[in-house]
Amino acid sequence: MAFPLLPVVMGGSALLNFLGGKSQAGQQSRLREQLMQLFSTQNLGNETNNMFDLFRSSPMYTGLRGRAMESSSRLGGQLQTSYARAGLGRSGMAATALPIARASHIGSFQNIDMELFIKALEQARASIGARAGALTGTSGPSAMALGAGGTLQSLMPILLQLLSKRDGGGEKFDISSLFAGG
Repeated sequence: MAFPLLPVVMGGSALLNFLGGKSQAGQQSRLREQLMQLFSTQNLGNETNNMFDLFRSSPMYTGLRGRAMESSSRLGGQLQTSYARAGLGRSGMAATALPIARASHIGSFQNIDMELFIKALEQARASIGARAGALTGTSGPSAMALGAGGTLQSLMPILLQLLSKRDGGGEKFDISSLFAGG
């Protein structure tokens, strides 16, 4: 009686393995689709635009634009005063330079927008990377670790230069000794 149950048990085990494999393949397929959608250029564009809109609605943005306008108005006023002192207040040069100076805030606005867009793109990439890490069960380096890595990378040439200098005894420091196993 035990013998006829063996094929049923083995068959059931094989069926469960087959279904489990199907389930795992389905999960991997869903994960792949989610990651492809997450890393799509359309999603990156949407994320960037959302961050950019968020930055542009901030008080900081309004303040930067206000200071740019104040600076261009001040420049126009200084030019007008300088031309008037030189007796050129009604000259063609003043007529050309003053509107250009007063409109210089437009270039500043473009620079402000460009910098904010770059920041928005960086934030969008970081956000997408964090969500991908959450989906895959991995997480990348923290912001602090990234900052420390950047700092260490920028200090590396200085550290190497210091280590390669001759010490007080007149012998050159061998940098390979830092990497030796013993």
